[in-house]
Amino acid sequence: MGHMGCHKMVAIWGWDVTLTKYTNPAYLKKSKRGTAKCELCKNPIKERSHYWKFEVAFKPKRIRCEEHPFRMSDKAQGRNAEVYAVQEYLEDWINGVNDAFLKGKEIDELLECAKTDLDRIAEEYEDGIMNTISELQQEESQEKVDKIRAGIDLIDETLSEIKDTRLTDCHNKLCIRASRDEQESYVQQIIDEVAI
Repeated sequence: MGHMGCHKMVAIWGWDVTLTKYTNPAYLKKSKRGTAKCELCKNPIKERSHYWKFEVAFKPKRIRCEEHPFRMSDKAQGRNAEVYAVQEYLEDWINGVNDAFLKGKEIDELLECAKTDLDRIAEEYEDGIMNTISELQQEESQEKVDKIRAGIDLIDETLSEIKDTRLTDCHNKLCIRASRDEQESYVQQIIDEVAI
């Protein structure tokens, strides 16, 4: 007995992510993992419900419920995953996601965290360039470092603009005069600049 249902495939950077709806409960019973569970919330995948499955060669299958789709940082590896993670927490801040890391963060705190993370990642890339044999890999890594450094420069410009606004408009009080839309625009520019 096979499974009946729908399949939707999406190819993102060579990785396959499958949203699958299984309608035959026997198939879930036959799975090697037993009853499938979301790797994040640990809730069992209910019969006839959608779930995300992610596979990479030589790695175990990863399964998540419909509420926890895989993000680029989940699918990438190494420093690329770390850059994607920075982009994602900046996007989460724009979208108003309320998690423990972002809760109560003002734009300057958020950008300082992003700057610290990106600077560390750029240094790791630079350290790895010398250890890379292939000239093509060295060029690709240098391009990524350049994009990350450009993002850090944009963060510095944005932070100085925010600090200048605070000093002139608030008379040394801690306040930000830029509207939420302007702040989101600043952050989106940084996300776009760092896109690797």
